[in-house]
Amino acid sequence: AQLEGTENRITTERMRFNEAAQAFNTRRNRFPAVVFAGFFGSKFADKPYFKAQAGAATAPKVQF
Repeated sequence: AQLEGTENRITTERMRFNEAAQAFNTRRNRFPAVVFAGFFGSKFADKPYFKAQAGAATAPKVQF
């Protein structure tokens, strides 16, 4: 039950991260923010979404 709860919290935080990245990217690409972001270069570059590594979908085997 504790492992399942931990996995659920991680999934929730990944989803929140991706939502925050999407909100940032949307605001960054609107006028006039896009003009100011262009002046500062990479400091206001689009934020990437979280992508899990290959094989991360399979749960690890746990022995007690």
